[in-house]
Amino acid sequence: MSLTKFLQSQKIDDELNFLLRFPPSPLFGNRPLVPSSSSERRTLLGSAFDYLLRFELERRFKGAKTRDWVATEALTLKKAKGASSRNTISPEIFSLVRKFIAEAKSEHHEYLHSGLLSKNTLISTIRLAQTDILVRSGKFDNNFGEVYLSDMKELQSLFEIIPPEMLNPTETCILNPTFGKASRAIGGADADLVLDDTLIEVKTTSNPLFSQSYFKQLASYFALSELGGVDGVTPSPTINNLGVYSARFGKIIRIEVESLLPMNVRRRLIRLFSEELNLPQPPAYATT
Repeated sequence: MSLTKFLQSQKIDDELNFLLRFPPSPLFGNRPLVPSSSSERRTLLGSAFDYLLRFELERRFKGAKTRDWVATEALTLKKAKGASSRNTISPEIFSLVRKFIAEAKSEHHEYLHSGLLSKNTLISTIRLAQTDILVRSGKFDNNFGEVYLSDMKELQSLFEIIPPEMLNPTETCILNPTFGKASRAIGGADADLVLDDTLIEVKTTSNPLFSQSYFKQLASYFALSELGGVDGVTPSPTINNLGVYSARFGKIIRIEVESLLPMNVRRRLIRLFSEELNLPQPPAYATT
């Protein structure tokens, strides 16, 4: 199971549609500042941008909480002849993965010290994204390791329109957070960012709408954080806002937790997740 599959369950979808108070869907803008040049590689560029954004946040915020890149999990896959899959990887691809991760670690180290967005940094984040997708989906791209100049330019353009407010947290910066026993129970769920008191998901779609699916995803991450805390952070940060950063529009939209999840709704949401995942309810949400 994964959070995506969990949310695709008819029962869960019906429950969330009943529970959540969806505000009118706001717009990120009329047209994207950075249009998508290739629908086939949109997911790849989205993952590459996630890595690049985390590089920059880690560079700027010296106390940023990080964890091992998801891409590095490819090094734990079993080597086997034939096509790569979710659990196995060919010796040839394993060799490429090891090379790409070593290069990415070197580029990451250099970037944290120089802040220079070089050609090699762009290449490394795209290759990390390719490896990340292999780990998460088990899907192997026949062009694994190949990097297109058009993708590099598009990634750089996405980076250049990041607003200052996304890059200057004052107290808390957690990159790619996971939620302890709650993440494990649902199959390894990980969010994108927690910046100060806001949990943020990053989207690279050209859709200008803040859709209801975004609300459901954010509410789910909030529930997981309440059930399992945030790994590596004690005490867990207080999340007062839920947000989506649209990378192609260069805009973040925040929603107050209280407006989307007033306490009576929050209690029912936490109870739903605790029952479905077989986790105890936190004392603050226990019914009396």
